[in-house]
Amino acid sequence: MLNAVRSSLRNNLAGSPKRAFSVTPLRSAIFSSVDVKTFESEVLNANKDKVVLVDFYADWCGPCKMLKPILTKVANNAEANCDLVTVDTEELTEVAQKYKIASLPTVVAFRKGKEVSRFIGARNEKAVLSFVNEIK
Repeated sequence: MLNAVRSSLRNNLAGSPKRAFSVTPLRSAIFSSVDVKTFESEVLNANKDKVVLVDFYADWCGPCKMLKPILTKVANNAEANCDLVTVDTEELTEVAQKYKIASLPTVVAFRKGKEVSRFIGARNEKAVLSFVNEIK
């Protein structure tokens, strides 16, 4: 009986196509309105060789509200392959001061805990994606 099952499986699998595997890039992480502990763990102590965009914003800032969905869309874009952390400058004033945030919105790009680039003001999706690709 066991030999018959083996033979049947062999015959059925012989004509089967080989398995194909694909690699899907890891999804980006998005951390909204973080506290100091999360900022340190996800930005400063991040060991991954991945760009982390830090969006410094305030709730009253109109351009910040326009930029937020664009940054989220870029972070979810597989081509960008970056994480997004948002920092409310009214809540984390010490972090905003440390990075000399004087205008809003300001987006600072980090890699392995170090600042690599930044831009100030609202940008469209194409410009943000280009910014990320230039520093990857």
